[in-house]
Amino acid sequence: MAAVQEKPKVQTSRKGKKAWRKNIDLNDVDKALEGQRAEERVFGQKVSQDDALFTIDTAGDAEVAKKMKGKKKLKVDEILGERSAVPAVGVKALNDRKQDGSRYTKQQVDRLVKRKREGAEILPPPKKKGGKQVYDMWVEEESAEPQDTNGFLESVQVRKARAPTTFTKKPAAAIHQPSVALPHPGASYNPTAEEHQELLRLATDIEERKLAAQRRLDEQRSYRKELNDLPNEDQELSDDGDSDEDDNEGEGHVPSKKATQRKTQTKRNKEKRARQEKLRAAIKRNEKEMRKQIDLVEQLEKELAEHQAKVELATKRRQEMKEENEKMGKQRLSRHKYQDVNVELKLTDELSESLRQLKPEGSVFTDRYVSMQKRNIIEPRVRQKRDRKYALKEYERRTYKNFDAAESRKAEQKEKQKQQKKK
Repeated sequence: MAAVQEKPKVQTSRKGKKAWRKNIDLNDVDKALEGQRAEERVFGQKVSQDDALFTIDTAGDAEVAKKMKGKKKLKVDEILGERSAVPAVGVKALNDRKQDGSRYTKQQVDRLVKRKREGAEILPPPKKKGGKQVYDMWVEEESAEPQDTNGFLESVQVRKARAPTTFTKKPAAAIHQPSVALPHPGASYNPTAEEHQELLRLATDIEERKLAAQRRLDEQRSYRKELNDLPNEDQELSDDGDSDEDDNEGEGHVPSKKATQRKTQTKRNKEKRARQEKLRAAIKRNEKEMRKQIDLVEQLEKELAEHQAKVELATKRRQEMKEENEKMGKQRLSRHKYQDVNVELKLTDELSESLRQLKPEGSVFTDRYVSMQKRNIIEPRVRQKRDRKYALKEYERRTYKNFDAAESRKAEQKEKQKQQKKK
């Protein structure tokens, strides 16, 4: 074989520092540094002597040799085994920074020292269980008292919303009232004559009560006849004119002044004795009234006991009526009152002779909705009308105008053709 000839080195320019930096040969330096890094990766430090690179194991472990005999090391273990002994970049700097403490940590320490100086309670750090503590970082822990207190401001503490006590309490009407109320026997498709007449009488009574209530409301709103007895405006004006004339006549008359007379000592003494006599009489009347009240103490106690018994009885009846109304489903849950639905019935001439001719009435959905309102499960509601804030405006588009013009021209042409045919 021919000997491998080495390429001669080409002499580069050495004029100026820029050429030296550009054409410098660093291969030897890179090889030396790469060998040093390899030693550090394996041993963790640079080895100065070659004897320290090897160790001689004269004994060995027989059990390990038995176990590992015939077993080949996995490739993944080989890869994982080649770990660098050089610590990760920046670990030392981070450790030094943790020891020194950041600006935020110093602020926390200063705040704790200030609270301790002021006498505030410092909560101890949570204890760790099993080396690691698992908690939800998004849940805010509730504190018994606000940490930052100010004597001039009220303490603001966020409280969790609590459900009302009636949330889990079942309404009394839902317990005592049936969820599905049975209809009247007269509402059957083939009822007896007595049951049907009873249902008609029941519906008639309901309608009469409605008409009576409407009649009373109309009477209250109507014009009252007592207003006709009041004087009219013309009469009031005439009366005012007469009074003005009387006033004018009276203005010309000047009343004469009475001459003031000086009171004598005898008259003053007489008035003084009269005042004293009046005062003594009032004192006697008060004493007499007090003696009467003392004599009537037993009667007053008896009347008071009777009044107290009446008040207790009325309170008891009111409570019983309230409980009965709650059981019957008459509890007020909103500003609207519960209204019974109209009685569904058929007149005598509308009764069908068979199920095939029967016309269904009512709605199951409405019955369920009304039943929940009656049992106080939901509050009574009224259908709200949707009112517009502004009235709708009508615009006539240009296409519509053109359509009307075209139609009018067509009508004129047809009329002309008819006239021509007639001629």
